[in-house]
Amino acid sequence: MGKYRQRLEKAQKLMQKAGYSALFASSAANLRYFTGLQIIPDERLEMVFILADGRAALFLSGLYKAEGQGLAEDYDLYFHGDGQDLNQVLRNLIPGDGKLAIDEQMWASHLLQIWELAGSERQYKGASLIMDALRICKSKEEISFLEKAGKISADAWKKTLPQIKEGITELQLANILENEMRELGGEGLSFATIIAFGEHSAAPHHVPGQTPLRKGDPIVMDFGCTYHGYCADITRTVCLGPAAEDFVQVYGIVAQALEAARNKIGPGATTGQIDVAARGVIEEAGYGEYFIHRISHGVGLDTHESPRFPIKEIGEEIRSGMVFSVEPGIYLPGRFGVRIEDVVAIDSKGYPVDMHILHKDLLQLPIYL
Repeated sequence: MGKYRQRLEKAQKLMQKAGYSALFASSAANLRYFTGLQIIPDERLEMVFILADGRAALFLSGLYKAEGQGLAEDYDLYFHGDGQDLNQVLRNLIPGDGKLAIDEQMWASHLLQIWELAGSERQYKGASLIMDALRICKSKEEISFLEKAGKISADAWKKTLPQIKEGITELQLANILENEMRELGGEGLSFATIIAFGEHSAAPHHVPGQTPLRKGDPIVMDFGCTYHGYCADITRTVCLGPAAEDFVQVYGIVAQALEAARNKIGPGATTGQIDVAARGVIEEAGYGEYFIHRISHGVGLDTHESPRFPIKEIGEEIRSGMVFSVEPGIYLPGRFGVRIEDVVAIDSKGYPVDMHILHKDLLQLPIYL
């Protein structure tokens, strides 16, 4: 039995247990999880439709007919052209009773179509209850893809560092790093690359622009490529030339927080305890109000997925096969920010394994270019 059939059958068992009669999975990541197909999201209906006690169906635009034909063993296939009315097909497939699980990333136009066909009186629930349970713990193959994505991204970063010079813009540096990832075999980008110079580094999700790099500027670089659809996510903070004393101090605190979080990861640890470990270091140093996001997020076919990491709450227990980031940061508005991020996988004994290879001394002192 192939892995996609196994995933379908596992989904059906979870649906039966939760009382769902059908599940609609339409995000690019969920489609790839169930079929292996790489879909470019647009307004057309691309969807896996799973019955809890019946055969699954796959709806694809005719643009994907060549790729989708090989899935006939696992799915009833419905290829449709632009403007084609699918209402009768969907009406015949949607069961008359039971809860319906809807992909939270489904286009509103498709959700409204299902709503009209199935009836507003039906129970509609988010599909994440099922999808999170399926995807939260990765297989050995999935972890190997994540490792490869991480290695490509880390190697691209090392090749990019010597190309950083005074006067280069944020956007130019982002383009260089992205091109290096592609040259080394990256399939695509995990997310839009973040490059932030100087004061911009205090904005965690800064969009690269035409700001030129100056001597003494901190540089936050948040980047990653995909491999077989699986994402890398790395953040490094460096500096062009000697940095101010307060920057060096803050960098050291963030590095300590990352180590404290990693050291907390082990058998019996919870996601909330990992957050507390990192946040405690930053709060004790007097910068608690400047750590403005969670310590982590799951990484897989999506850059942000399960497990979830609550702030100062218990959370859920860490399990073998989970893959997630560890990313403390301190952001001082109008001055600078520092973030360091690694991704780890949890091994069979409950301990973290790095998903990319970078020198450990990068976490001790900032790099001066």
